[in-house]
Amino acid sequence: MKRIVMVFFIGFLLAGCQNAAPASSVTGMPRGTQSLPSAYTPTPEPTPLPTLPPTPAAVEPDGDAEAASFFPRYTATLTMEIEAGRAHLAGSVRLQYTNTTDGALHSLVFVLLPAVNLPDTDMTAGPALVEGDLLPAAPADGGLLTVDLRHALSPGAVVDVSLPFSVNTPLVEGALFLPAPYPLLMTPALAAEAAVSPYAGPLVPAAVGYHQFDLTLPEGLQLVTPGLQGDPELLEGGLQRVEAEPGLVRAPALAAGVFEETGLTAGEVQLHAWTLPAHSVEAESLLEDAAAQMDILGGFWGVYPYTELHLVDVPGRPAQGWPAMLVVGTFGTNTALEAVLQGVAQQWTVGLTASDPLEEPWISEAFTLYANALYYENALGIGAATGFLSDVRAVLRESGLAAEPVGQPADAFDSPTQYTLLTGYKGALLLESLRWQMGRTAFFTFMADVFEQHRFGWISGDDLQAAAEQACACSLDDLFDLWVREGGPLDTP
Repeated sequence: MKRIVMVFFIGFLLAGCQNAAPASSVTGMPRGTQSLPSAYTPTPEPTPLPTLPPTPAAVEPDGDAEAASFFPRYTATLTMEIEAGRAHLAGSVRLQYTNTTDGALHSLVFVLLPAVNLPDTDMTAGPALVEGDLLPAAPADGGLLTVDLRHALSPGAVVDVSLPFSVNTPLVEGALFLPAPYPLLMTPALAAEAAVSPYAGPLVPAAVGYHQFDLTLPEGLQLVTPGLQGDPELLEGGLQRVEAEPGLVRAPALAAGVFEETGLTAGEVQLHAWTLPAHSVEAESLLEDAAAQMDILGGFWGVYPYTELHLVDVPGRPAQGWPAMLVVGTFGTNTALEAVLQGVAQQWTVGLTASDPLEEPWISEAFTLYANALYYENALGIGAATGFLSDVRAVLRESGLAAEPVGQPADAFDSPTQYTLLTGYKGALLLESLRWQMGRTAFFTFMADVFEQHRFGWISGDDLQAAAEQACACSLDDLFDLWVREGGPLDTP
């Protein structure tokens, strides 16, 4: 691979790490609970608050009541207005959550993701409607909203919470891409960290859940989101109402704008590119690249986990892959392919199986970048993959970071550049080193096992090492000590 392409690629990756971060906080009350000692029992001050709209009825996903009780369920109603180049969204979301942990929960933490993930974007939420009681919410920093429960939520017990929310975000050339347009519940095991990584993009600390929502928006805009249900319903005043059921995803996303659509079918998956008119000429080739990468990764990591994939053209936005959607902010440039490859890989490395974005972000980031090497090797030949990895080695070596361990928490990195070089670049080289030490057959068995065993869940560094050692029937302590836990001089870079 030409060095000039690698330079553009580095810039594209580092741009994808630029995020912002505001915030807030809330309260709630479950059913099926046990009493708490007074130290855990908050006493919210009475506040004159408006009455929330009725909670919408929930629908059993696919008629599977057992699965429905295991995953959080979100049902949301949103309205979008456009004014002075900005989109204003407001609505309410109902969450039905079963405590699947082994212990009682004293609070729930919600992530206000657009406020963390998008520049010049504000999001607020609250008060909370919990089992008929309206509880005020206090502001919090870091894009999080904490619900202090009046009673502990016992294992197996259910809480039913409704939250009003609003989002204010800019349009980019008339287009909008919005991840997680309503508050998401933070996985309880990660909530103790009480923070969101400023670097991790779509690698968010939210559990996979069932999602359905409806959105009212101006008639002239196209809504792009997975699981659209039928044609829009035309309303008075130049509005339309659209229903969507993204289904079982970690974090839904939506886009809106005046787009040109290009379609492609790859097996049972429907691919669509939604481009601004100036970029429609390259839509078909990028869809073909996406389909090729889906096929390659499907062979190594398991079947593509969704039935559709949408590529959305929003100029200047960081390249990010959300379940069945990815934003390509570089249409018309020579880094658009890299954006597509990253977004497709993130369907597995973020949407299907993810690592802790604060404590162990390197796992998801390493697999995401290593997917590029798999694409080059299988689509363009071993020489292209060798050139790609050689450039990665050279950049890491020249950075002076090659001896640093990859297994660092997000807050240990000084900059987005350092985060990308260690979690992504060195993480990908760790996987290549594993391939050579384990042998090709054992390595690809290990990768497939990772995504199968942790499907719709989380994976840790210990899980990763255990899966690798099982596949190769060997000890990898020395390799993981050198690359992940301790660091030190490497032969490979």
